[in-house]
Amino acid sequence: VIEEEEKRVKIKLPKGAIWVERDDIAKIESAASLRNEYRERASKSSTADEHRALALWCREHALPAEERAEWEAVARLDPENEEAHTALGHVRHDGRWMSAEDAARAKGLVQVEGEWVTPLRAELIGLIAKAASEDLVERGEAKRALKKLGDEGRTDLEALAGEARGRLAAALAKEQTV
Repeated sequence: VIEEEEKRVKIKLPKGAIWVERDDIAKIESAASLRNEYRERASKSSTADEHRALALWCREHALPAEERAEWEAVARLDPENEEAHTALGHVRHDGRWMSAEDAARAKGLVQVEGEWVTPLRAELIGLIAKAASEDLVERGEAKRALKKLGDEGRTDLEALAGEARGRLAAALAKEQTV
């Protein structure tokens, strides 16, 4: 609630605010009162089912940090609880629940520019960036390294070929304007 008048209340939303008639409002709860209620409920929760119910209550009352804490409690008390792990963004890998990042690492992937890729693809991305470099020595080294990869990187090379040609063309065009 941002502002109150006798017959209506202004409510803050993520992208602005709206006025709501008081007659249309059953109850106004402040964030502080919700957090106090949460703390009271949390102190009485001891089982996975109780923490699950509290996590859902937190979701319903827009308490995301508290909701996460409750899902973590569910996962701790019931390590195979799929609902809790899904809510936490976990995935199953080799029979174990883990974060998506840990699963990607366990698969041998590395992160490049926000994307999980094979180490070979990561190397190719780096070489393509160097092949588009304005530095002629760096560009030549990259071209030699790309040739050396040969068949080992053929599939990834083909997937990245269009990108490489575009970057290289842009670098050459820029070089000619200098």
